[in-house]
Amino acid sequence: MPQLVEDTIIARGALYTKGADFKSCTRQDGNLITGQNRSSSAAVAKLLLAALEQ
Repeated sequence: MPQLVEDTIIARGALYTKGADFKSCTRQDGNLITGQNRSSSAAVAKLLLAALEQ
Protein backbone atom coordinates (compact mmCIF):
# COMPACT_ATOMS: atom_id res chain seq x y z
CA MET A 1 0.00 0.00 0.00
CA PRO A 2 1.47 3.41 -0.93
CA GLN A 3 2.26 5.84 1.83
CA LEU A 4 0.45 9.18 1.77
CA VAL A 5 2.45 12.37 2.23
CA GLU A 6 -0.20 13.67 4.66
CA ASP A 7 0.29 10.62 6.92
CA THR A 8 4.05 11.18 6.98
CA ILE A 9 3.91 14.87 7.82
CA ILE A 10 1.26 14.32 10.51
CA ALA A 11 3.44 11.60 12.06
CA ARG A 12 6.31 14.11 12.15
CA GLY A 13 4.24 16.71 13.99
CA ALA A 14 2.91 18.93 11.19
CA LEU A 15 -0.50 20.52 11.34
CA TYR A 16 -2.34 19.26 8.27
CA THR A 17 -5.61 20.62 6.91
CA LYS A 18 -7.40 20.17 3.63
CA GLY A 19 -10.46 21.54 1.92
CA ALA A 20 -13.23 19.87 -0.01
CA ASP A 21 -12.23 18.01 -3.16
CA PHE A 22 -11.94 20.21 -6.25
CA LYS A 23 -12.59 23.41 -4.23
CA SER A 24 -10.21 26.28 -3.59
CA CYS A 25 -8.21 25.87 -0.39
CA THR A 26 -5.16 27.93 0.52
CA ARG A 27 -2.95 28.29 3.57
CA GLN A 28 -0.30 30.80 4.51
CA ASP A 29 2.26 30.40 7.27
CA GLY A 30 4.77 33.20 7.21
CA ASN A 31 6.43 33.15 3.79
CA LEU A 32 4.98 29.76 2.87
CA ILE A 33 1.88 30.05 0.67
CA THR A 34 0.27 26.92 -0.72
CA GLY A 35 -2.85 25.82 -2.53
CA GLN A 36 -4.54 22.45 -2.55
CA ASN A 37 -5.22 22.18 -6.27
CA ARG A 38 -5.54 24.20 -9.47
CA SER A 39 -8.84 25.65 -8.25
CA SER A 40 -6.74 27.47 -5.67
CA SER A 41 -4.57 29.30 -8.22
CA ALA A 42 -6.34 32.67 -8.07
CA ALA A 43 -6.49 32.65 -4.27
CA VAL A 44 -2.79 31.74 -4.03
CA ALA A 45 -1.95 34.59 -6.42
CA LYS A 46 -3.90 37.06 -4.25
CA LEU A 47 -2.09 35.88 -1.13
CA LEU A 48 1.25 36.17 -2.92
CA LEU A 49 0.54 39.70 -4.12
CA ALA A 50 -0.58 40.75 -0.63
CA ALA A 51 2.60 39.24 0.88
CA LEU A 52 4.79 41.07 -1.64
CA GLU A 53 3.15 44.39 -0.75
CA GLN A 54 4.12 44.07 2.91
